[in-house]
Amino acid sequence: MATAYSYHFDRRYPHSIDFIVGLGRASKVVSVLLALAFLSPLQAQTNKESEPEERKIRLLSTLFNNELPFSNPKSALQLHYSAKASDVIKEPYIRLPFELRYGVSEYTEAYLAYQPFVNNPFESNPVSSSGITGIGVKHRIPNFINEQWDLAFGFRTFLPLSEIPSEDSRNQFARWEPYFVTTYQLPNDERFRWTLHARYDWVRGEPFFENLIDPRPSSTFYLRPGIIFTPPGEWRYTLELEYQTERFSGADNDGMLVAASFGWFPERKTWLSRLPGEFDFTLRIGYAIQQLPIDRLGSPEEVDLRVRWSKRKRR
Repeated sequence: MATAYSYHFDRRYPHSIDFIVGLGRASKVVSVLLALAFLSPLQAQTNKESEPEERKIRLLSTLFNNELPFSNPKSALQLHYSAKASDVIKEPYIRLPFELRYGVSEYTEAYLAYQPFVNNPFESNPVSSSGITGIGVKHRIPNFINEQWDLAFGFRTFLPLSEIPSEDSRNQFARWEPYFVTTYQLPNDERFRWTLHARYDWVRGEPFFENLIDPRPSSTFYLRPGIIFTPPGEWRYTLELEYQTERFSGADNDGMLVAASFGWFPERKTWLSRLPGEFDFTLRIGYAIQQLPIDRLGSPEEVDLRVRWSKRKRR
């Protein structure tokens, strides 16, 4: 059995199960340091041995708000919980997402999500809502072309249980999100994987509890190519480019985001070893070269920190 707690804030993905704390505008110094951190390990020697499956699951199951083609093993149960710390400062509510994941089979994972909006005790006029519920399934096809390729596909669907007190009007509608993701591990250097994630955020029907939504939000297609670098040890580095478009729903809007991240997944004994479970930390810096109209209320610059804790019962 596995229990995972993660922390995340991202206005575009309010149902996400990682807790990402927005840190404000990215400085040039931080960007340079991130670039150096990403490039410096490239001098390390190639790891010729196959990666343990448990390490792949830990490093390659999700990438912030996007799935990757690795999943929990059969009968494994995982619980995610997050508290949106940024809501305490910026919003009259606090979002508390929960997600339960279960390994249905060796390659199939199902999950159930729930995100209530509770009163912010630090606001003079707090608001609350029953929130959003959702379900999802991910099926993995390992070695679907050869041993370098992995692929997964699935869907997520989300439904508001009451009127949602959020600026993002997409939260007032039922949403279907079919997706697929593939990774390719370079045969001559197993530290590198190319990744491609495609998702369609399909806004369905009419708003459930609010009739005065103008303009109506459009369905959005996301295409995210990237590269993942996992040298031997405790670090993971990524570089991604995300293309967003509303053209499939009749609108004439496009967006473009570039993002880099590096994550620390401690394995050796540190001061964290005194605590139960496993921690990992990921810093992500992004810049929206072009924004969709619905996202223009926010800054084009993103600096995010994810802190995740998990505990797994050994069988």
